[in-house]
Amino acid sequence: YFEPKEKPGLARLVAGMLERGTLRRGKLELAGELEGAGAEIDFSSDPFAVQIMGRSLAEDFPLLLGTLAEMLREPSFPADELEKLKQQTVAAIKEQQADTGRRAYERLSQTIFD
Repeated sequence: YFEPKEKPGLARLVAGMLERGTLRRGKLELAGELEGAGAEIDFSSDPFAVQIMGRSLAEDFPLLLGTLAEMLREPSFPADELEKLKQQTVAAIKEQQADTGRRAYERLSQTIFD
């Protein structure tokens, strides 16, 4: 909601890029380590917030928290992954534009929250 008007979608792109690699490890290394422990981290966003969801067994919580800290402190934003995410975002926007319920919700939100 508070992202710069001249850069719409910035929050969504940042949230999407956080799990695509850090300065120390690529996305496959991060995903492999989490998957090996049966853990997962997911980032999502909406017009008002970025949500972070993590799930693991209690004994794997230090691994989960350490990986999340690395993702938040040392994101690498690789150019090839950014380009992929931009294409995925365009496709998602086109899909959302075809969803009449979502369009009605967006219009209601714009009317209420000028």
